[in-house]
Amino acid sequence: MTKPQEDITQFQQGDVITFQSSKGTIITHRIQEAKQGGEQYVTKEDNNNAVDTELAQAKKVVGQYTGFTVQYVGYIVLRQKAHFFC
Repeated sequence: MTKPQEDITQFQQGDVITFQSSKGTIITHRIQEAKQGGEQYVTKEDNNNAVDTELAQAKKVVGQYTGFTVQYVGYIVLRQKAHFFC
């Protein structure tokens, strides 16, 4: 789960944030480095070896990962979408 953040420039290395990319995709990745006083973040998906090519913009941060997950919710959503389009 993610929680909304009021101070979007307060994140630091190791925090997991959810943000909107320049293409509108919602992404959840770990911060590797904060730049420009926290206005931009270098992020990386945990299963990738390289950092993301696009910097995450602080103004596009949706929330911070809280460490709580609901297992299998993604599967349920995908299944519902599949039934909707069939």
